[in-house]
Amino acid sequence: MKMKKTLSLVLAAIMIIAPATGAVAATAASDEHGAYTPIPDNVRGISIIYGCDSREGSIVADGISFFQKLLHDRSGGKISLEAHFNATLGTTNSEIFESVCAGDIDMTIGTPGSALLGGDTGILDVPALFADWDKLWKCLQEGEFHDELVKLAANKGATALYFAPKSYRVMTSRIPINTLEDIQGLKMRLPANPVWLSMWSRLGAVVVSIPMSEVYISLQQGVADAQENSWEQIVNNNLLEVQRYLIYTNHVHDSFGLYINTDFYESFDPAIRTLFDESLKVLYAWYDENVDVYLEQIEKLAEAQAERHGSTFMEPNPSLMQDMADATEDIVREVRSYSATADRMATLALIAMGHDPDFGK
Repeated sequence: MKMKKTLSLVLAAIMIIAPATGAVAATAASDEHGAYTPIPDNVRGISIIYGCDSREGSIVADGISFFQKLLHDRSGGKISLEAHFNATLGTTNSEIFESVCAGDIDMTIGTPGSALLGGDTGILDVPALFADWDKLWKCLQEGEFHDELVKLAANKGATALYFAPKSYRVMTSRIPINTLEDIQGLKMRLPANPVWLSMWSRLGAVVVSIPMSEVYISLQQGVADAQENSWEQIVNNNLLEVQRYLIYTNHVHDSFGLYINTDFYESFDPAIRTLFDESLKVLYAWYDENVDVYLEQIEKLAEAQAERHGSTFMEPNPSLMQDMADATEDIVREVRSYSATADRMATLALIAMGHDPDFGK
């Protein structure tokens, strides 16, 4: 699975630039990652509480751990990022995001689709529309669609610092999945994403919404027969121990956004804000440099798990992917009908991805 990702470093369109008013002059310093502005001794430090549902060892968690150390080292301990993974600060990704918007948690990373930002962003969850990886990067990181994503997060009380794709999602199942007929009546675990629930129901699956923390035991006990997920979730949750087949559907992308509570972010001392934003640039570059390598490693880990547990990787019949694609027009129509904003977001995304902007109308 080769997924080239070209990260645009035109960060002016992604991040909020530190205000000049009240900024504290400081002598520039540098480390292995480049130049940065140290925090003067007379500036009080801050503590940032971060939470997400990702496990240690995921690309998201590793990036945050890297950022945690970077902030600590560059600030001389004045910026402390307290990281909580494994959904310890909330049951679901959307619950943690809501806590960030409310100011109970300071930062999180979450998928910028309908489960997180609401039905207005449902177009991001539609299968088959975002197959061109390079165009997807551009769609998420610059242009009108990106700007609208930022506004939607801001309306909820969060500043969106960064968006990027992470991987495609694939299926696992206790039975082989080759054609649409194999999905009829299949008990399919899905996250609480209305677009995905609708899509798989249309394909004939019996959908069950189960939190990620309960997926392994649900598959083991037969509450669900199959599920779909990112490679890292499949590996990090050892799902191939309880699933006999991994099916290369690559039906939809898995992206993420980095969010911080807006009131908290805007309360930073100018010197803190400057160093924080400078370090964000390093984090973005870190993700760009490591996602490809990480995906190669996670696939090898999945292959090793499959061999250990007797699971099989398989390509579905192309007819299954065509059936999925054929079902997307009705799904896009559903997404567009959610609101005027959802309709506009769908049009902007379709334009960015090179599709007919009137698709689904």
